[in-house]
This record gives sequence, C-alpha cells and structure tokens, in this order.
Amino acid sequence: MNKVISEHTTIGVENQKLAIWEWNNLFSDELANEGKVYNVSCHSILFITSGSAKYKLDFEILDLKEGDVLFLNPGQVFQCVELNDASGTILSFGNDFFLVYYHKDFFKVNVNLLNHLSQQLIISIGNTHRVNLYSLLALIKLEMTELHICKPTIIQQRLIEALLNMLHRECEKQAVKDVIVAERCLAIRFKLLVQKNISMQYNVDYFTKELKVSKSTLQKATKIAFEKTPKDILEETLLLEAKRLLLISSMRIQEIAYELGFTDPTNFTKFFKRHEEMTPDRFRKQELLSYYQK
Repeated sequence: MNKVISEHTTIGVENQKLAIWEWNNLFSDELANEGKVYNVSCHSILFITSGSAKYKLDFEILDLKEGDVLFLNPGQVFQCVELNDASGTILSFGNDFFLVYYHKDFFKVNVNLLNHLSQQLIISIGNTHRVNLYSLLALIKLEMTELHICKPTIIQQRLIEALLNMLHRECEKQAVKDVIVAERCLAIRFKLLVQKNISMQYNVDYFTKELKVSKSTLQKATKIAFEKTPKDILEETLLLEAKRLLLISSMRIQEIAYELGFTDPTNFTKFFKRHEEMTPDRFRKQELLSYYQK
C-alpha cells in the first residue's frame, strides 16, 4: 500500500465561468461506489434538496439532511460515505466568474460575499426560505440553458447575487449573536490570507503586518470568531494541507515537507506527529487502507 490515491476526480469548473449540476447528473453511478475521492478545484456550493447523506470533507465526517447547504473550497478533499435517497444541486464558480461582471461594484460585493460564505461549513435552511432558495437555483439553471458565449448575462449575475445574499442572511442568523462584526470580519480576513499562504515560513508576525493590526487585536478577533488563537489557525491550516497532500498527491514525504516550507523533513514529521500522534507515512497508509477497503 505504497501508492497514493490516483482514482480521484474533481468538483469544480476551472475552465468555465459557472456550472450547475443536478445531484444525479454530477455523480451518476460514481457516488454509489462509496469512498470515491474528489478534489475540489474551485468554490462550489452543495445543496441537499431531499433525503440525507454522510460525507467526509477534509477528513471530517459530516451528516447532511434536506435543506442543508455545504460550502466547498478549492483544495479540499471530498468523499461520499453514505447516501440515503439523497438528491440535490451543486453550483460551481469558475476562477474568473466574478471578473467578467458588467459592473465593478457587483464584482467587489459578490466576491466578498463568497469569501465570507466560504469560511462557513454547513448552514441549514428552514422550510419557509427553502422554497425561495430552490426557486432561485431553478431560475439560474434556466438562464444557463441560453447560449451566452462571451460572459454571464446580467440576469444570471443578478440571480447569483440574490442567491449569495440569501445564503449570507441565513448564515448571519445562525452566527453567534455576541460576535462583534468588525472582529469577525478581521478574523475571516486573517483565515483567508492564511489559506492563500500555507507555509511554515509565515508566522503570526507576518500576517499581522499584512493585515496592519497588532497581535493583541488579531488574537482577540480570532478568539471571538473561532475560539482559537492565530497560532492555532496557522497550525490547523498547515496540518490540513499536509493531510490533503498525503492523500491525493504522489509526492514523497520529503517533498511535502519542503512544499509546506519546512527546511528539514524531520521537523515536518515531528510537527505532524505532535498533532496526529502518528507519522505522515503511517497516516498515508492508514487513509489509503480505509479508501481501498470501501
């Protein structure tokens, strides 16, 4: 069991501006083969419209039911564990979808909305708003049946904007009420910046300079928003990326260590073992064994 998983495919539309799939059309018979690994290539939103399902996202088991919305981010590892008459829709945003907006103000607002939503994991939509949400999805799909080669139509962009705003509203309803808006925004900006700069070379000092805030201000923000210190978030992000690479890449342990900014592979092994209580090599073999036993 020395090889890594090579039988994975992607969720996303890197070469398209926008794509929407009905649940069964996307996965067809593949999800019936539980354990199939998907690499998320771009921002995607998964809507469960009926039934229930169990998924594994970045090594965490998630139980989803009708009305749940799951946010998928580039680089994540996604697996199906169990389906119970589940159906739904996936909406994927290509890397340049928002760059072709007709109005720059729409670009800024909607990119910020998507970035904010991408830091959530799951939100549950109540019965009342569920009808409106599914109607918007249906309208988006209908608009996409028209042939518009150059760039998304204004109608399509407005529908996407309405959808993101609706999801953001539901997200805010479920957020902790005593979280100060400014501090939550700072914490999210920090987390997004960390995700774009995953390397042992970047410490908390680097990010405070980039964000132009003091350590104490950042510490307070992450504690309020995530109940974690900035260092905790840095190490969690680094560890998660290591686990992703161990599962879906063919890179050797030494290569992964250097990719993540460790100057010595031994230090990477110590870091990994401190968090997971096993070596990177053992983790890879254990995950692969679990995968091939499906």
